[in-house]
Amino acid sequence: MLSGFSVNCYNKRGSSSRSAFDGGTREHHLVKYFKALAAERVTKYPKVAAVFEQLALGYEQEAKREDERAERDRLDY
Repeated sequence: MLSGFSVNCYNKRGSSSRSAFDGGTREHHLVKYFKALAAERVTKYPKVAAVFEQLALGYEQEAKREDERAERDRLDY
């Protein structure tokens, strides 16, 4: 059930597009959002908070990849 919840939260975002040099700005915002959700729910709903933490971690990794891609694009440009 928690796995389905996690997938639903991730897919809720839908697809996204960005300009060549944007980097992971959107993902950085999502990291903050999911970490805040996790912090608010950790005592009453620890398993749900863990799902939010995992989502934040995934978006953190995506943000890093997008930042690196944008930097490579800047250097190639």
